[in-house]
Amino acid sequence: MKRPSSSSSNSCGSKNRNGVLCHHNLTAVLRTAKKGPHVGMKFYGCSLWPQNGCGFFQLEEMQAVSASSMPSDIETQIQKYEAKLKKLKTKNEQLKLEVSMLKVKVDKHPKGEKIVMFGLILSWIIFAFSWMVKS
Repeated sequence: MKRPSSSSSNSCGSKNRNGVLCHHNLTAVLRTAKKGPHVGMKFYGCSLWPQNGCGFFQLEEMQAVSASSMPSDIETQIQKYEAKLKKLKTKNEQLKLEVSMLKVKVDKHPKGEKIVMFGLILSWIIFAFSWMVKS
């Protein structure tokens, strides 16, 4: 006899539509973990739990991943990520070159020349003023 679980680990007693079977060869029940390391995650558990449960546990996402992850899909994803990585490395090199060019421009910027020019103009003004006062 199947009894719905009222334990804190069972908040969802929905029917299993994926055909997941427990160790009793019964349709596993989809539940949501309320405590432990899988809090909030959906999992399949034995429908006889907690009284006569067989200890069956399978995360819902494991079912989806195993069904959808074909080796060719993984290889395609790896190739896409490798191409993206290559583009990012190229962009990184371009940015490094641009930064080095900007550093050269900053180093060549005439900061010192401006100070010298300001001092020179100021000295001419002082010279002209003192010359006008003496005349």
